[in-house]
Amino acid sequence: MVCCVVGLRGVFKVLLVMFLYLIFIAFSLYLARFAIVVDDVGAIEGIKRSYSVFSSNKLDLFLLAVIMVAVIFVIEIPYMILLMIVSSIPVIGSIFQVILQIGFSLIVMPLVIALITVWLTTFYIDRKSGIKNKIPPDQLSVI
Repeated sequence: MVCCVVGLRGVFKVLLVMFLYLIFIAFSLYLARFAIVVDDVGAIEGIKRSYSVFSSNKLDLFLLAVIMVAVIFVIEIPYMILLMIVSSIPVIGSIFQVILQIGFSLIVMPLVIALITVWLTTFYIDRKSGIKNKIPPDQLSVI
């Protein structure tokens, strides 16, 4: 029995390390598509630029991911509650449920996806330029 427990602990440790590695890879390569489109470069160069932006902005990218997940939950939870309430209506509940699902799929989710895409593109453009393209403080009064 002790052998099985130690074996299971080892398996869970390996799975945890693999999960953390997967998160690291996903975050480090997530901006590659934005690098390819914004900078008009190839796939390998886009991956390199994505990793360089990620490596210098780990916390910022993590916080942006947390905000994106929070926005999705804020939109999704009331939608699911509304679906549960509507589905309890005997006759017309299923019709309302289908209408809500179609409306959510055709209107709300594309808007959320577009918003997240704009946020990530703006994040990449802002962070790739670095500090060298920032406006000096003495010129802020001119603007």
